[in-house]
Amino acid sequence: WTSLHDTVLRPMVDKNLGELLAALEKPSDPTFRRIAIRGVGFGSDAPRIAPALVPLLQDRDTAVVSDALVSLYLLGFLETPLTPIVALLNHPDVDVRNNDALVLLRVLRERSRAGLPPSEEVRAASGRLHVGGAELAQAEIEKTFSS
Repeated sequence: WTSLHDTVLRPMVDKNLGELLAALEKPSDPTFRRIAIRGVGFGSDAPRIAPALVPLLQDRDTAVVSDALVSLYLLGFLETPLTPIVALLNHPDVDVRNNDALVLLRVLRERSRAGLPPSEEVRAASGRLHVGGAELAQAEIEKTFSS
């Protein structure tokens, strides 16, 4: 997987990043938009990609939201804003909740590795999590605070 990612996917996304990011803003072409949302997660320019994905977390289409979360997870960008992530922890769609919890878990781990503490907002959210994939994030949050 790593070889395929490094030799095929990442270079292809990086080469076409401008076009892919432009497609994120075009709901008139939903098929290409969804492909772009899924593809950008394999790119190497996380500081440019993550901010383009975050607004999609407010989309009415739960598939768009879920795909944007998967790409945010793949990026693992420690500066991903947590406010919109935390806001989705109790989303009615189970796939959105689970993908959201995984993003939160990944960002918290990346921040922890960089020596950054979790925000107060994440601490407050840890008591409001639904069952499902969010349990993983809650366990990680509790482990982070106990260390």
